[in-house]
Amino acid sequence: MERGTALIITRIYAVLAWIGAIFTLLAALALFGIGIGTFGGAMLAGLGAGVLAGMGAFLAFLFVLFALLDAFIGVGLWQCKNWARILMIIFGVLGLFSIFSLFVTPVQSAVNLAIALFTIWFFGFCTTTKALFTGAPAPVAAPVVAVNVPVAKKAKPAAKKPAKKSAKKKK
Repeated sequence: MERGTALIITRIYAVLAWIGAIFTLLAALALFGIGIGTFGGAMLAGLGAGVLAGMGAFLAFLFVLFALLDAFIGVGLWQCKNWARILMIIFGVLGLFSIFSLFVTPVQSAVNLAIALFTIWFFGFCTTTKALFTGAPAPVAAPVVAVNVPVAKKAKPAAKKPAKKSAKKKK
C-alpha cells in the first residue's frame, strides 16, 4: 500500500471518529434531558423515578466521556500519533466481540467483523501504516531494474564459396 493511500484511510477513520463523537454527545444530551425530566416527575412520583433520573444522568456523563475519547482519538489519527494507532488496534480487537451481540442481524455481525478485522490489519500489521505513525521511512518495493544485457547475434550461415581453381595449370 502506498503512503498516500494509508494517509487517506487514516483521515477517513479520524472523520468517522469525530462523527461518532457528535452522535454520542447528542445521545448524552437526550439521556440528560430524560434524566432531568424524570427527576421532575420523581418529586411527584416517589423514589423509583428518582433512581431512573440518577441513572439517566450517570449514563449521560458516561456518554460525554466516550464522546471526548472519540474526539481525542480523531485528533490523534489526524495527526498520525502512534498512541491513536494503538488505541485503534485495541478497539478493533474489542470490535471482534460484537459478533456475539444479540441485538444485530447476521449481516450486521458480518459487516462488524469485516470492519474490525480491517482495522486490526490496517493499524496493526500494515507496514506502511506503521511507518506513517512512527515516522519511519515507508517501505519501498524493490525497483524493477532494466539491465542491458548484450544479446548474442545469430551467426549467418556461411555462404558456400566457389571452390578456387588450383594455381597449377595443366600443361
